[in-house]
Amino acid sequence: MTLHHHHPQVSPPTYEISMKGTLAWKLVFEYENPFDESVTHTFTRTRMSSYSSRTFSLALNRATLSYLRESLDVEVDHNDVFFEVLSASVPASCEDSQEINGVLNKTRGGLEVECMSTETDTRTYIVGPDAPLTLYQLYFTAPGIHHDCNVYSVASEKQQEKVSVDIAVKCQQVRFISGISLQIGHTPEEEPIGCIHQYDRGLGDVCTNNINHDYANKYAWLIPMYTLNKSQAATSFELVIGVQDQESTYEAHHAARQQYSVNLSQDTNTVDHRQLNPVISDSPYKVYELALLRSPDGETLSWDPTWGFDGMSSDVNESRKGSPLYLAWKLRAAAIS
Repeated sequence: MTLHHHHPQVSPPTYEISMKGTLAWKLVFEYENPFDESVTHTFTRTRMSSYSSRTFSLALNRATLSYLRESLDVEVDHNDVFFEVLSASVPASCEDSQEINGVLNKTRGGLEVECMSTETDTRTYIVGPDAPLTLYQLYFTAPGIHHDCNVYSVASEKQQEKVSVDIAVKCQQVRFISGISLQIGHTPEEEPIGCIHQYDRGLGDVCTNNINHDYANKYAWLIPMYTLNKSQAATSFELVIGVQDQESTYEAHHAARQQYSVNLSQDTNTVDHRQLNPVISDSPYKVYELALLRSPDGETLSWDPTWGFDGMSSDVNESRKGSPLYLAWKLRAAAIS
């Protein structure tokens, strides 16, 4: 199994993993009819459904690592890999499977989401003379998930029932970005598939993926370099201008950073050196998506969280011709502890 890919088109492997959930019953209501005749009793209850996609994701990562070691005889360091949910479901034969699968569906993608929702149920029961009404509710639990089912029973033996439920999970190894490469062209038609695209802010900006727009005669595009090894993934990018051998503050990772840096000066005949370096740190948040931000009116852009990015570089075109241009990135959690 190869984990150390640094290639624009690296395809993440997928796996089918079995996880466990539990169906059990809990006492939610007791009523004693004090009358010597039957009465109609209406019961109203607020059901709760909560999930933590992070907790579910961490459990999935542990289960997948165990599967790789025990079933495929592949030894993988948990510091190197991370897996995300593509789909998760319980069997159709599982009671209240439709609602449970709706909750499991929210764990997809591995985003750090925690949510709780409520619904109100109303039930009407006829209680006999001098008779009790004891009501039990079915609930489902799994790592990071608690779901009160819309299933009730008056059978007292239900309180002792507890059933293990198989959760079929399809997951894939997460692909992160380790660096950037540069491709030069002479015509727009040479634009490479998979190059970094300019983010359209909807303000009538000139939208082009050519980083030499308004600057040089040649065309140039940036291409993300992907890795399946999260320890080689960038946590941000830094722009170095003017000094070719400038040292980074991240000295411990200097060699790795330089290996996946891109010298933007290669796109022209200028001696004005400028380079985009991936920063590799111990942060659990890794870069998984890149985009270009352009300011055609010449104004310096300030980071705006509504764009959906987690960080951006300084102006790539600082102190030279060309509209202000920035590299922006998105981060995702990549830790299992």
